[in-house]
Formats: sequence, structure tokens, C-alpha cells
Amino acid sequence: MSPQYFPNIEMTNEERKEAISQLIQDYLTREGRGIGWLAQQVNVHRTTLSRILHRKVLADAATYRALAQTIGLSSERLLTLAGYLPEDGDELPELDDPELGFYLSQIGKMPYKTREIVKTILREEYRQLRNHREGGVEDTTERPHFAKSCNINAPNRIIVV
Repeated sequence: MSPQYFPNIEMTNEERKEAISQLIQDYLTREGRGIGWLAQQVNVHRTTLSRILHRKVLADAATYRALAQTIGLSSERLLTLAGYLPEDGDELPELDDPELGFYLSQIGKMPYKTREIVKTILREEYRQLRNHREGGVEDTTERPHFAKSCNINAPNRIIVV
């Protein structure tokens, strides 16, 4: 695989869309396949795949996992390229908090929709933490509206330090 697909620098969403589009287009050309075939293999609507190919959207993580499996890439590499995983290494750091490890291990046992809600919450909290840590600001933003949009109950205040 060409190194242009997996750069080690921080990428903009537009650059991510371009790289993913090129990767998929190269696969389709190399294998002599069409968008319709790939959409069926990935189990997404043809329009969804077309929007990815035309750099209109970054898809969800589940779509990228299915795409990676279909085109023969590791899920981690494609999820990193799409911005779902950190770019600063091939491995995620080990978890040294047993209680947190237990809770995280339970996520895999949850129904799909619940897992996706939890991942959305964690992704948003991580983004908030990263943004506020760069400025050295404690985040005490009230976010009950975020929990309501996911149809879950959540505390009224989430504090990230």
C-alpha cells in the first residue's frame, strides 16, 4: 500500500476524504469492480459509497471497518486514516486502571446500538478533553442536550480535567 494513504502527520478532514476516496478508487480499478458491487459487500447503500468516493462525507466507523475487511486492509489503518483512532502510533496505550478496564470490556457485550451510543459519547468527551487540554482549561460545560440527542440518561455536568 502506498505511504500516501497512511501519512504520519495531522490531516484535515478534506485530506482524509481525499485519501480514502483514492484508496477505494484504486481498489475498484485494480480489482475491476464497481461501486454497486462494493456497496453490496460493505452492506451500505450505493449512494453512501458514492458520497464517500466523491469526498462529500467521512463515513462512520462501522462502514470503514466493513470497507477495510472487504478491500483487504487492517481496520486500524483505515480507522486511523479516517480520524477515528490516534495517528501517533500503531498501538493504543495499555490501560492501567482495572476499574476502567472492566467497564470498557463490558462495552463489547452491549447491543450494537448501545455500543455505538457509548462510543459516540467517548469520542465527544475525548475531543473535548484534547481541545481543552491544549488550552489548559478545565471543561465544565453542561451537556445534557448531548445525552438527550442519544436518547440516554446522563449526569447534568461532566467534568474533564
